[in-house]
Amino acid sequence: PAEKILIHSEKPLFANSEGQVLLGGLSDLVYSAAESNKDKKIFYSVTDRGPNGKEKGGKKTPERAFLHPAYNPQILKFEFKNKRVELVQSIGLKVKVTLKPEPILITGLPNVNPLSNKTGADETPTDSKGTVLNFDAIGLDPEGLALDEQKNFWVSEEYGPSLLKVNSAGVVQKRWLPKGSSTERTGIQELPSFYAKRKLNRGFEALVFTPQKTLLVFLQSGVPHLDKDLAPILEFDPVQEKTVGVYFYSLSKEGGKIGAATLGLDGRIWVLEQNGKVGKKAWQRVFAIDRTPATNVVKEALASEDFKIPPKTKPVEKNEVLNLTEKGLQDFEKLEGLSVDPEGFIYVVNDNDFGVHDSEVRAQNYLFVIKKEEGKK
Repeated sequence: PAEKILIHSEKPLFANSEGQVLLGGLSDLVYSAAESNKDKKIFYSVTDRGPNGKEKGGKKTPERAFLHPAYNPQILKFEFKNKRVELVQSIGLKVKVTLKPEPILITGLPNVNPLSNKTGADETPTDSKGTVLNFDAIGLDPEGLALDEQKNFWVSEEYGPSLLKVNSAGVVQKRWLPKGSSTERTGIQELPSFYAKRKLNRGFEALVFTPQKTLLVFLQSGVPHLDKDLAPILEFDPVQEKTVGVYFYSLSKEGGKIGAATLGLDGRIWVLEQNGKVGKKAWQRVFAIDRTPATNVVKEALASEDFKIPPKTKPVEKNEVLNLTEKGLQDFEKLEGLSVDPEGFIYVVNDNDFGVHDSEVRAQNYLFVIKKEEGKK
């Protein structure tokens, strides 16, 4: 079974007059080879939009309570040494605003009011007492993280859904959105327009650099009007700043939700897929994917606002490499970070939703370590 190591943090992630937010909401995991050595391993993670209540209201007027509305999503740096994982740095996401000398902190509040009837609208944010809060045009719900060779971070998030380039100090350099996005969202409209029609809270989930130095960005699940069983994969060239690929990943009948992606031990892209259930009903797998036999429909996707998946479109090939449920992770419904190191260890982190909804076990943040011989090639 996987070794389960509690992640420690000496201080809260965020504090203001309303209280404090403890470590939580871990939404990805990236191994930093440049900063690691034989004595210690360095990982980065990113938090999502902060502690939330459950969704309320109907389909047309969804609402969600933000328990700490000012919470600032953060990139976190962890040190793994002597069987202990410690938070050593947190980098708040920020944005430069005209006429302000210093960048301002980004919130996790939604961008687009559902009452505006715009495509891809978000939920109405309220505080814990139900008072409606302001929308935030640059508010983010980060889920994916990648690190480039120039020490920039790349972040994918659910609202737009959007892709962001962020410098090492946490300042957003650019945000790319689907074409035709509401002007209530701030960013550059470059991505295929069908992404704006993603299901609520099922935006960009996983993000990874390919060996060719492009980015693959995975939607968590299918787009309802296209095919709910095919999760789109966006390929983005970070140098040209252009969409260069659109592929599809066939979701398993037992699974249905993508949680994370990484460059695997075999040089292929590995994708973590799960069903969001716990205990005996849990289903958590890692698949290696191959884009070579798949159909790239980028031209069609960029050409039309009414894009439909062309007939005979082949999804990426997928082969199971690891069963995480068999490794003892069945008590965790949200596995949202996957990484490997050069020695062949596999690492997974859970998203504890900041401990808001869960039992004692799931309210903690863990790093799961799986030995190399346990992963199938």
